This record gives sequence, C-alpha cells and structure tokens, in this order.
Amino acid sequence: MCQPLLLEKKAIYISAVTDAKVVEIKLSDMKDRIGKYKELLTLYNELLYKSLESHWKLKEIRYRMSAIERYNWFLEAYPNLNNCIRDKDIASFLGMSPVTLCRIKK
Repeated sequence: MCQPLLLEKKAIYISAVTDAKVVEIKLSDMKDRIGKYKELLTLYNELLYKSLESHWKLKEIRYRMSAIERYNWFLEAYPNLNNCIRDKDIASFLGMSPVTLCRIKK
C-alpha cells in the first residue's frame, strides 16, 4: 500500500562566506504574480535557467575531472575563497574526501 506524501515545512540553513542578501518568497505568492506579470515570468525563467546551467556545470566538473583538476578549477573559479573556507567544505563541494584534498594541496 502506498503511503501519502506528507509535505511539511523544513528549516533551511544558509551560511555565506561574504556578505549576502537572502530573499524568501512564498511559492503561492510567486505563482500568482507570475501569471499576472510577463516580466516576472521572464526573470523567473532566466534565474531558473542560470541555476540549471550552474548545477549542470558542477555535475560535469565533479564527474569528468580528476580530483586535482577539480581543485585547480576551484582555485580559478573562486580565487579568494581558498583561505576563507574550511578544507572539509571545499572537499565536500568538489566531491572528494578531506584526506584527498589534503594530499592534493601538498
């Protein structure tokens, strides 16, 4: 027997290395406004597409590059973050263990 899908609110925790602004918009409000304002629909589609591109690029990097190549990509893509973020978090972002990252850095 199939169990019903229970949708419940979950807490989302966001942390940033630098100053950032986070905006929260209720999905129901967004749906109503997208139907009324063409510009908002266009913006929503652009942001959704950029998010997909970013997600896809990171997937390609994680699965097609070696660990050394991924770390070098990270240094090039985010030159100021290497000393601001814990190695454990960088390793997780790049899909490798902290031990592997430590070996690469040596």
